[in-house]
Amino acid sequence: KEKSLNEFTMKKIKNYLKTGILLIGILTSMTNCQKEDLFNTQTLQQTSKKQIQAITSFQNNFSLDNFKDDFVRNNLIIKWDEFIVTENPDTSLSYEFLTNLNATVSFNNPKNNLNSKYKLIVTVSENKDVDFEIVKFLGKNKNLLKDIGLKYLNGFNGATYHYNLNGDLIKLEGFDKGKFVHTLKNKYDSLNNVAERAPVDAGWVLVLTERYTDWFFNQGTSYSYSTSHLESRSLEYVYFGSSSGNYNTDSAAHEHYPHTPSPSIPVDIHPDEIIIDSTFSNLPKINCTLEQLLKTNSMKEILVDFFGTDALYDLKFQVVDNCNTNNDVNGCAENNLNLDGSVTISIFSGSINSTENPTLFLAKTIVHEAIHANIYAQVKKLNNGVTPSNNDFAILYEEYRQKKNWSHEYMANKYLTTISKTLRAVHPLLGDQTFIDDRNTFPNWDWDKFYKEISWLGLYNTVEGQIHLQNPDYGIDSNIYVNGAKSDSTIIPKCD
Repeated sequence: KEKSLNEFTMKKIKNYLKTGILLIGILTSMTNCQKEDLFNTQTLQQTSKKQIQAITSFQNNFSLDNFKDDFVRNNLIIKWDEFIVTENPDTSLSYEFLTNLNATVSFNNPKNNLNSKYKLIVTVSENKDVDFEIVKFLGKNKNLLKDIGLKYLNGFNGATYHYNLNGDLIKLEGFDKGKFVHTLKNKYDSLNNVAERAPVDAGWVLVLTERYTDWFFNQGTSYSYSTSHLESRSLEYVYFGSSSGNYNTDSAAHEHYPHTPSPSIPVDIHPDEIIIDSTFSNLPKINCTLEQLLKTNSMKEILVDFFGTDALYDLKFQVVDNCNTNNDVNGCAENNLNLDGSVTISIFSGSINSTENPTLFLAKTIVHEAIHANIYAQVKKLNNGVTPSNNDFAILYEEYRQKKNWSHEYMANKYLTTISKTLRAVHPLLGDQTFIDDRNTFPNWDWDKFYKEISWLGLYNTVEGQIHLQNPDYGIDSNIYVNGAKSDSTIIPKCD
């Protein structure tokens, strides 16, 4: 019994020793892990500090002041805090920074649509030499562009355009399913030669690209589309691969960008839209008046056929020195549907610059011409055998189409209430203090009749207009407002 007890005791002691050794091993291992973790943390901190210093240096040396493309120069914003770093075979490092420019390039045939994305590539050589490139990725698959980079081209069908900071095209490369297939050489020198529209190398097509900035209204937690401003036009080669023969090279491609800072909304919308010409956008008074009008639901109801992805036609606003018609000296709408699928609204520059013309009257002109544009769009639908949503229009069109002034007759019959409602809604937004004072001074005036009277301007040459002149149904002389607006030159409305 004593021997057995000693053996049992010895076995127990051995087991304790084994357990102790195991525990010591674990503790040693844990200590080593902690040391390694501490080392890695220090390394990461040092690396992070070096990257911050490098990025600060990039920012200090980066400039687009000499970039040839006005649109890129004025709109490209680098997201310096969003980048990846990769090591190249020659031991150089490449930093790829995201930018704000991502867009859809829309063709007449939506199946041909492409998507573009701009990135800044900064390469640092082993000798610390720094090279900057602006790279545009243009391809079919929108989802692939979300994570695309020069090292991540898996499945990419399209082209990469490499520019230096002067805007010179360094190289243009085509890719098929992520694999490099072709470089377009010595073609960009003659991009402005329209005669070279035909593809000159397999897979490449020369396309006229129109670039637009889309503007949106901030409505608290959401955004609503306002207008698109044509920024520039350019000719560029696009790589379509073996299917290039299916593309119409004579069609202009539309490339759209949201106004920066970009609202969090999709940008692949508005294949047809409201386009603001530079002659219009560069004149604050008329541009501001239109901007306030587009905030009203009634104006959007007038222009419903020109909004959204279901729109059939473009609507263009511009300022001219003289309209091609004598019917209205303040503005005119020209139907160009048969040529380029658009309606152009022109506002006479003299009426904008005149101190005799308050902004309310400019708003009336815009609304008046917008209704003309709406009518032209409805006519086009009739001609194409499409029944307009407004059945009354089809009836009235048949009634008045034989008359030279039929569109004004239709407007006088159907749109007086719409015009006056729109003017009443927009007037406070114009910031016209004289109007506000008049509303307080003459609270008993019938303001609905007042706005209806202004709505008749430009429509007196109709049958209804002549009847109205003989039997006016208002109790306010609209000239009182005009005289009142001129009485105090120190009061300047918002849109003036």
